[in-house]
Amino acid sequence: MVELGRRAGAAVTSLASTTWNVGDLSAIDPWRPPVVRVTARLDRIAPGPGQLRLDDLQQRLGTVRRMGAEPQLILAPMPTWLGRSRAASCRLPPGPPAACSPSAMAPSRPAAFAALVQRVATAAATGPGRVRRFEAWNEPDLPRFWSDTPQRFTDLAVQVHLAVRAAARSTGLPLVVGGPALSRPGPLVRAYVDATTRAGVPPAFLSWHTYTKDPAELVSDASAVRAQAGPAGARLPLVLDEWSLKGRRNPGHEDNVGAAFALAGLIEMEQAGLAQANWYRSVSYPKATSDPGTVFGDGRRKPVWWVLSTWAASRGNRLVTTGSSQENGRWVRAVRDGDVVNVFLARYRDGPAAKDVEQIALRLDGPCAARSLQVRTIASAGDSWASGRARALTSPVPLPDDSAVWVRADCSPSTPLTDRPLVVALAVATVAAVLVALVVRGSRRMRRRLRAGGFSASGTGSGS
Repeated sequence: MVELGRRAGAAVTSLASTTWNVGDLSAIDPWRPPVVRVTARLDRIAPGPGQLRLDDLQQRLGTVRRMGAEPQLILAPMPTWLGRSRAASCRLPPGPPAACSPSAMAPSRPAAFAALVQRVATAAATGPGRVRRFEAWNEPDLPRFWSDTPQRFTDLAVQVHLAVRAAARSTGLPLVVGGPALSRPGPLVRAYVDATTRAGVPPAFLSWHTYTKDPAELVSDASAVRAQAGPAGARLPLVLDEWSLKGRRNPGHEDNVGAAFALAGLIEMEQAGLAQANWYRSVSYPKATSDPGTVFGDGRRKPVWWVLSTWAASRGNRLVTTGSSQENGRWVRAVRDGDVVNVFLARYRDGPAAKDVEQIALRLDGPCAARSLQVRTIASAGDSWASGRARALTSPVPLPDDSAVWVRADCSPSTPLTDRPLVVALAVATVAAVLVALVVRGSRRMRRRLRAGGFSASGTGSGS
């Protein structure tokens, strides 16, 4: 049931944000993700002391801004000339090829690194991307991205925060920085929060990554991050920097399974109060198969693209709904924007598909002039939400296993739904008042005519 008169808060469109690290971002048009997360590539920007090559970065940030998105810039990895000396003495067990790389080490010259970060942040903030959001590193809990000690990471995070603050003061712009962008929730969250807070530059948000097949895990990880942050966790916005269906070669990335998972995950995160989530990733590698990108390398849209792009465009107020059941693998969400009510239904389970179809009796509880519903269904690899089928308002909505369904109801006329009962009441009251006035006026005229004819109001004559 969708209760048209009860709001549940504003729609969180920023959950349909994304990351961009490969391909042509224009391939995701006309999806307008609220935020696009990109890496500064400090190792390429600063190939040597005194060298700064910003053209590529400014071009990428400008592309994000021109498409109407807010860039979020990761200030990483370490330039080779700053990390080389510590890499030479790095000792780690055999692991990823990039472990102990200079790009994953603390700077040998912290002042030079801080100056570099400030220059990059200033250029990004004042350039075509007009960046306002920055992030201190990426996945420092993985040797591939950080092979140095945890203490040296928190030292680096403080340097990044101080450098961004210096850029904010020099430009007069409202720049913010957060982190720590862990690959999974862990104790480094608290160490990061405590170190930056002691330095007087606390984080503006907390970030982490989750790859899973269970939408509920997105929320449990968020709860873990909030708890690990200590007292600050209750007030800081939570940003799931990277998320998608687990398994880089998962066939679900290209079919209805990925779309159903994405919609279920979005609903879970919105209900849990997350501020932002970035789907990993926007564009697939050119010839990759089962890649998590929302479009193929040649630009063809995957089913998940329709879910994310529609979510980003579904502004308005959420409505109170019933019928969601995590145990039964069913999620329901409704958003009202003016007279249009958008209802989203997801059915998803991690495991073999049940191959059955639930019939959902969708009830709009409240005044709505809609005579029919437009139903769009993604239930196979080739499905999209490009077009839908009209169904009677009283007809059940089919919800196949591993599907994402978008139902649209136009409740015109244009009178806002919550005001319609009041308008009707006022109209009834007005009509009643007019009728009473007419009756009173008519009664007075009748009395005058009776008196003129020699009759009293009681109907007897004045003489015999």
